[in-house]
Amino acid sequence: MSSKSLLSFFYRPDKHDYVLVAGAAHLDVIADYTAANQSRLDKIGQVRYAVGGTGYNISINLGQAGVPVAFLTLLKKNSFSSTWIRERLESTKKINTEFVDLSPRISESGFIAIRQDGQLVTAVTSSAIGEHSFPAATVDQAVKRSRFVVMECNLAVDQMSLLLDAAQAP
Repeated sequence: MSSKSLLSFFYRPDKHDYVLVAGAAHLDVIADYTAANQSRLDKIGQVRYAVGGTGYNISINLGQAGVPVAFLTLLKKNSFSSTWIRERLESTKKINTEFVDLSPRISESGFIAIRQDGQLVTAVTSSAIGEHSFPAATVDQAVKRSRFVVMECNLAVDQMSLLLDAAQAP
């Protein structure tokens, strides 16, 4: 479905008429170095930071296409990366963030990639979204008010089941 035909589906958009995206948001750290530095323990190179995560990327892309979006995710409370992620989401003014849950009990979420000459050498991913469940009441409310539900495949099985159950409820 093209973004134009998806937009036409929202012929009467209001705050209760959106695509619900359930998935991860995290800080991406990409470190690049050249083969000339390959043998060094402390490689000289470049480091870039960005907000990423499958759910975040889907939400941003839909929002930039003009589709009403609500984002359901888990972030670590009082974390630098979580603050940055929320600021990025809220600055778009196109994404409903009322279902972004902050918890002090979850681990920091991030993706760190080490690349040599643009080729991935190694990476580390830490995603709270795969370790913890969304609050059931939040899921029920978010799904009830949505037109579509998009789930990324990195969600834990119990999270997917929770979303599916809420979508099938009368």
